[in-house]
Amino acid sequence: SDGDDIIFLPSTAVWSTDNTNDRYAHELETYTTATGQMIAWLKIPELSSSVDTVIYMYYGNAGNSDLSSDNVWDENYVVVQHLNENCGTTECLLDSSGNGFNSTPYTNSTTIGNLYEANAFIGSGAEFSPEAAYVGQNNILIEDSGAVSPDNLPIPDGDFGVSMWAYFADEDPDYSAQQLFSMANGDHRYVITNEAGIVKAALDNISIPPYAPVSVSGEISEGQWYYVTAYFDVGADSPVT
Repeated sequence: SDGDDIIFLPSTAVWSTDNTNDRYAHELETYTTATGQMIAWLKIPELSSSVDTVIYMYYGNAGNSDLSSDNVWDENYVVVQHLNENCGTTECLLDSSGNGFNSTPYTNSTTIGNLYEANAFIGSGAEFSPEAAYVGQNNILIEDSGAVSPDNLPIPDGDFGVSMWAYFADEDPDYSAQQLFSMANGDHRYVITNEAGIVKAALDNISIPPYAPVSVSGEISEGQWYYVTAYFDVGADSPVT
């Protein structure tokens, strides 16, 4: 089995062969046939913070293969990447959102190649060399059918969010800033950086000097996982949160 027979339902569902409306949309990030080990993402309408949520998993029926849903990530998600492909070719880091914005890993500013493998907060991920990242190396570029410009992303100018799990081996690297995310869209530039143990999200208007960014920040410690998230909205009173 490759996991295609697996489906998830709430404990309240009354199962029958012709009733599949209660199933949860899910994505199998990984599945190991030999052991049955898997990592799955489920879209659950409600998840209580005070009581257990019971979920049933059904498997072993090959007829269930068409019950798996690909709408875990709705239209609000532009790009979703797990970075677990362990690959080194153009657009080999796959976008799970269904929008086709796959990424290409680079070992330096011009050479396509494998990223470092690493255990992630959930499953497998990629390790980025902080020194190399600072000089434009060891990074990923989000692409659209070979187009090497983030301007192709269907993102409103200054109204979107970015989130990631990040582990910092060194909270204070030996250079000014470690870029976690960077994008220019029209006149605006959006960045998330680690600067001497302070993670900053900043937005600035690159067409109006002196390009002073509006930013928010949070302190980190090395050797820990952090859920880093930022929301950018140019027209808001607080454009970065």
